[in-house]
Amino acid sequence: MTCVMRALALAAYALVLFLQPLSAQEPGTTETPSLEDREDNVLRMLQDERSKGASGKGLLMVDVEMRGSCGLIDITIAHPIEGKLEPIHVKGSIRKRDGSASFHGVRTVPAGDYVIASVMCQVLRDKFTQAGPHAKFQVRAGEFVDVGTLHVAHKMDPGFLSSTGTLQRSVSPTSPEKLAHYKSKYPRLMSKRVVRQMALAGPAETTTKRKGLW
Repeated sequence: MTCVMRALALAAYALVLFLQPLSAQEPGTTETPSLEDREDNVLRMLQDERSKGASGKGLLMVDVEMRGSCGLIDITIAHPIEGKLEPIHVKGSIRKRDGSASFHGVRTVPAGDYVIASVMCQVLRDKFTQAGPHAKFQVRAGEFVDVGTLHVAHKMDPGFLSSTGTLQRSVSPTSPEKLAHYKSKYPRLMSKRVVRQMALAGPAETTTKRKGLW
């Protein structure tokens, strides 16, 4: 299996895991709901949430790609509630042949304005966090929104004891390979997808000051 196929398979499996809890199952049965049944339930959920207006929820598709040897990526998205930012964690990682780590998340979140507040990279037992905000986006009630991909790359300045570096960020659409694979599995859900790409929060390149390696 090629790296691209493996990445797509893992991304599709993540969406299956998301769809599974929303599937109704008859009491006393062990039959696993079909993909079509799961898709029906998600579409009904979106319709119900749309009727709730600003208090409803939406379905978010977000992607992060990082350079480095991350075994796990944890992104924290946050939205304001009563004047405070409420964090929501989403985890995952797919290793790619070019050395980057690709993360893809699909989950329900309350409608509102969001930022990607931080991105954590875990290498074995070591964790390195790049605090943001990195990008901003919006989720509307009853909406399946694809906000695209955040690319994060950090490089320390030369020198064994260097504590400064450069953080580079950019955004791009969700990859065609992932979209094609999702469409083959969940065509009706994907037909409802709204594309509203996230925007960077701040400059694309900033100077950092910290100890250790990224």
